[in-house]
Amino acid sequence: MNLDRWLPELVELVEIPSVGADPAHAADMVRAVDWLRTRLEAVGAATRVLREGRESVLLADVPAQRFTQTAPTILIYGHFDVQPPGPAELWTSPAFAPRIRDGWLYGRGTVDDKGHLLMYLAALRSLVAAGRLGVNVRLLLDGAEESGGVLALKTLREMADRPDGCLIFDGPMIAKGRPAFYEAARGMAFFRLHLRTGRRDLHSGQFGGAAMNAVHVLVRVLDAVLPGPDGRLPDPLRVGAVPLPRETAERLSLLPTAADLLGGEGAHPADGYVAEDLYTRLWAEPSLDVNGVAAGEPLLHHMQIPCTARASLSIRLAPGQRLEPIAGEVCRLLRAAVPAGAELEIERVGSSPPSLLPAEGAILAAARAAFTDALGAAPLTIRAGGTLPLLSVLGELGIPTVMTGLDLPEGNIHAPDERLWLEHLPVGTAILEDLLGGTRFTQ
Repeated sequence: MNLDRWLPELVELVEIPSVGADPAHAADMVRAVDWLRTRLEAVGAATRVLREGRESVLLADVPAQRFTQTAPTILIYGHFDVQPPGPAELWTSPAFAPRIRDGWLYGRGTVDDKGHLLMYLAALRSLVAAGRLGVNVRLLLDGAEESGGVLALKTLREMADRPDGCLIFDGPMIAKGRPAFYEAARGMAFFRLHLRTGRRDLHSGQFGGAAMNAVHVLVRVLDAVLPGPDGRLPDPLRVGAVPLPRETAERLSLLPTAADLLGGEGAHPADGYVAEDLYTRLWAEPSLDVNGVAAGEPLLHHMQIPCTARASLSIRLAPGQRLEPIAGEVCRLLRAAVPAGAELEIERVGSSPPSLLPAEGAILAAARAAFTDALGAAPLTIRAGGTLPLLSVLGELGIPTVMTGLDLPEGNIHAPDERLWLEHLPVGTAILEDLLGGTRFTQ
């Protein structure tokens, strides 16, 4: 497999540490957007960069070369920001120095979402060079997807001419050779907590058992919003969630079991009910996770009573739930659990409502045929447990959307050793060339 068409540029792009959430990487974000802009202009795109605060968005328009009177306008969404790499010692090779091992390209952003961006670029180059671009392509490339940015959403809402459909490669397949299209996704709200129980840390021998301990209080406060023994959140956080539609529930037997899905990630079930209701939990129930805790000095022999503790937590909202009431309930439950004498500050730093996408549209039929021809298997329409903020706007505007991707469950997105299965570079590009060639829209 000759990958010269993709690898040199993909390696270049991954080497740019475009961690959008970290102000220290502001210059790298500019490098990334300039890198993409230069290459898109080389294929004839009219581009412009929008900036607002620390967010940036790259817009690029490439007009159809054939079927010009009837060619639809297809919006392609992707993002060039990446997650922070995390502890370097957890990577088998440096996060921003891509390496190939056993058919995978390792590096932060290889699959989320820079590998997909290279597929877009390669397909456009090929089609334009051959004069075969059969749709009007509008790219909306986001620099703040990973940090819950709003500029891309605002840009979509303000488009004077609404696209006929949207294509997003930013998600996992079910397994190799088994593509998935996503019809809905959960929403999200992210919070940072700062708890204080006194003016200063105290000696645990002199005051232990008598003085309030910030870590102990934080544990009790967090328990007020955590799931119960059955895995369900407190009832006030489940308001509005609706059961899976019958047609979606009927597809569950075609998906990996809880043992296979969790075991493949080296994870264990949260409780004894997961085997029975895995996909109901992931697609039709809200979930809440404590994403980080900081307090005291756990690596030192330092027997103090901490007076401050911090935590970050996120709640995923199920389709049917309303963001503001649920986010408000999270804060209410946390505050109600704070004992007298302790002070809790809550900061909400990102949020997006759940989304439900249109089930019909020419782009969905065309993409389904293109995927089936390329992979020999029709995409399975399922739901996503994660969140992509733009989906809520696409659903709100009624824009038919193909939400899919060439990631694999073992691709380690958002984790150390993120990796892209290299065979998917030509496969994804071929699908895009087929789809953007436009003939499937004229059949």
